[in-house]
Amino acid sequence: MSELLKRIYENVIRYEKEAISMEKRITKEVDAICMPYKGKLSAYELEELQDIMFEIALSGEQEGFQLGVMCFTKLLIECLFSNRI
Repeated sequence: MSELLKRIYENVIRYEKEAISMEKRITKEVDAICMPYKGKLSAYELEELQDIMFEIALSGEQEGFQLGVMCFTKLLIECLFSNRI
């Protein structure tokens, strides 16, 4: 992810209402995925598993944001310049 988009995501988008709602849904999903491992893994191992899942989710969120910005930019360029040709 470009540094500028990463800073925008981390300092602005991440605190938007929709992003906070998404984070709550992801937390519920991670909890549901980890539920079968309670009692099979130590508390430390379970926490490590959850940490890995949250890192993967954050990476996906950031990549999705970048992809969305790039698609929006292409669409905007197409809309602005398609009538001029």
